[in-house]
Amino acid sequence: MSYPYNAAPPAPIPSPPNDRKQIVIVLAVVAALLLTFLGVGAAYMLTNSGSKVEATTAPDLVLEAAGSSGTDPFSPSVAVSNRPLGDAAALAPQGAVTVRGVEGIDGTTSGLYASDGDAVCDTAALANFLANNPAKARAWASVFGIDTAQIPYYLDTLTPVVLTRDTWVTNHSYSADGAYAFQSVFQAGTAVLVDAYGVPRVRCACGNPLAPPASTPIAGYRPVGHPWDHYGPSQVVYVTYYNEHTTIVNNTTTVVAAPNPAPAPAALTLIDLNTLQPLIRTVGGILNLEGLPPLTEPLPTPAALNTPFTTDDPVLQEANGIQADGAPAPEVQRRAAAVTSVSAAIDSAAPQAGSSGESADPAAPVSSDPAVPAVSGAPAAPSSSAAPAAPAAPAAPAPSSSAAPTPTVFTGSGDIVSRFTFTADNTSVTCTVPDPTQTTAELICSDGVKRTVSTSSLGQTSITTATDTFGVWAVKLTDITDPALPKQETATITSAVWTLIPTATVAPPTSTATAAPTSKPTTVTSEPTTASSAPAAG
Repeated sequence: MSYPYNAAPPAPIPSPPNDRKQIVIVLAVVAALLLTFLGVGAAYMLTNSGSKVEATTAPDLVLEAAGSSGTDPFSPSVAVSNRPLGDAAALAPQGAVTVRGVEGIDGTTSGLYASDGDAVCDTAALANFLANNPAKARAWASVFGIDTAQIPYYLDTLTPVVLTRDTWVTNHSYSADGAYAFQSVFQAGTAVLVDAYGVPRVRCACGNPLAPPASTPIAGYRPVGHPWDHYGPSQVVYVTYYNEHTTIVNNTTTVVAAPNPAPAPAALTLIDLNTLQPLIRTVGGILNLEGLPPLTEPLPTPAALNTPFTTDDPVLQEANGIQADGAPAPEVQRRAAAVTSVSAAIDSAAPQAGSSGESADPAAPVSSDPAVPAVSGAPAAPSSSAAPAAPAAPAAPAPSSSAAPTPTVFTGSGDIVSRFTFTADNTSVTCTVPDPTQTTAELICSDGVKRTVSTSSLGQTSITTATDTFGVWAVKLTDITDPALPKQETATITSAVWTLIPTATVAPPTSTATAAPTSKPTTVTSEPTTASSAPAAG
């Protein structure tokens, strides 16, 4: 396993100032941490009606650097580009952290993925490798519920892109028993194939099939591997399933498929790594499937596959920290609660600059992610050493008795909003505008409610007018669930995505692939894929 980016061991953390009060605080925090985890262990040992049970370690969260092929890969690397992702190409935070402890982002968000204009993965090479390795092909296909004859057809629905954020997924390595599922975080800059909803499906550096992550708190896992600079849960995202419907009642989160999943978009808006401008990329269609036997069964739809990870295998349930129904395992919940309490203890114990008898020391190390457990699996270090923390985020101002509303978060580039999110009945709802060229658009909303909106209210001028002094945008919607009794509602938008008004200039990919007759091993070839670059709105 290789980690070409920032693989050198970090420099030791400098000792804190010789200040008695700070030493007391540090000792108190260490004691709190030990007591918390000992408490978790004791609780676990006394479960099952008081019988003694051997405590188990937390499930692993495997950190994969952008150039790593990982352990037990399905195939040789088919990644074409390994250029590092510059900071300017990274997608900015889109909203609040979810109950999983990380940020959830819609897979079709403009700028979530990038490309340099050419194909970043050799999809045809992966198809050829699997065709010539039937055992791996069977294991690979089982992740998606298809047979081996459907693999090239399924690959043709995917789009090669580069991650612009560290991304949490369910990864699969190859073993003699088939595909072995485990939770993993990929470094920004990793090349992947995504489905029509923007959900990662294949990691190009190893050919591993991917699925959405477990519906669990990330703090309940034990990070293993080599963390890169600035790694931490606050930097991680997971791609929402697009048809995801989340309800929170009494602090209990339920994630199910939405009743009416939106149709898959025809194109994704990427970031051009060369110009940092929007790049419109047609979804899939990169292989020429002529000569292959026709499909006898339809492929599963992206919406059918985009659900939280579950498994009937008890071994895989334990490895991924879930129960049979996909709910978090009790030990994962306990560990997450312990890490959260330790984080709160550190926050409350940390000395405040400017307080009585205190002075801020700019040389003292600061942890921006106290919830990150120690990472194992890296080269051994002295037991007294601590893992370096990511650079601290700017300190938030102290809350006032009348806090200002949170401004609407706008992302992407363009001249009209194509998707927005708001809260209705304590549920986060995302609505998509399928055709922004219509005067009145019938929205496709994740909660299944039929709504319409005047597209004139989605333009830049109208939004500027409708945004208050706090930066909060509100838009009028019409509930037409009962056409005879339409209901007006004003939605306060938490986030929105700009897009360019569709034109006829988007070119389909020009890559081609040829397949040999079925009597011979299938050979697939591909040419560089092209995409049309769209200028940002002026």
